[in-house]
Amino acid sequence: MRPLCSLLVLGIAAGCGTLLDVADDPPPATPLPNGDGGADAESSKDAAALPDGSPIDGAPEASCGDTSSDPANCGSCGRKCNVGGTCKAGKCDRFVVFVTSTAMNGAFTLVAADGECAARAQAGSLGGTFRAWMPSPGATPNRFAPPVLAPYYRTNGDQVAPQWPPGSTLSLPISYDEKGVARPSALVWSELDGNGDVTGINDCLGWVNPAANQQGGYGRASATDGTWTQPVSASDVQSCDQSLAFYCVERP
Repeated sequence: MRPLCSLLVLGIAAGCGTLLDVADDPPPATPLPNGDGGADAESSKDAAALPDGSPIDGAPEASCGDTSSDPANCGSCGRKCNVGGTCKAGKCDRFVVFVTSTAMNGAFTLVAADGECAARAQAGSLGGTFRAWMPSPGATPNRFAPPVLAPYYRTNGDQVAPQWPPGSTLSLPISYDEKGVARPSALVWSELDGNGDVTGINDCLGWVNPAANQQGGYGRASATDGTWTQPVSASDVQSCDQSLAFYCVERP
């Protein structure tokens, strides 16, 4: 007579020898990327932020201290006051103007000129927002009005004007670049007088034409009289195929 164990299904009978072909228990389920897998995913969700940078689910907001008086975080996190400036009521008490170490020919857009100032400021580890000393498209309105009633400094720490725009004269020439290197021989594209108004003296056909037979106005980085920003006369111009620097002016 056959043993009873041989008649039972393998792996079920008890006391009939070793169970055969029984798989190990399956591993625990891996948490899903969407956070359904448990506490770790939930804590990651708590630390996340919305696309605009604001925290969600009670995550603490980033803090950078007292933005009303910290010169490294003046008015907002990361907004640095330059050249030894102090922060008062969330505003820097001084600003910077520099001449770029780089140059462009006379065919550029205002966006490109402003972008070059931003890039140079970053290269020089300067805080704040900078604009190229050039007019708005269509020449109006004056993009530097109303004036900033605070002193402006070169990157070497010397004051050049008590406010900006400075008018037709400067205390010292704007002859230092974004890194504090002297560049007194630089010529600077300009179509503005000392008050930020358009002079109407040559503009490379709206700053779009780099041809040698077109001309653009310029200023001198070595000057403290009106020629710091505009030619002595309509005949004192540069051909638009030449590469000149920009003045970059910090804005509050």
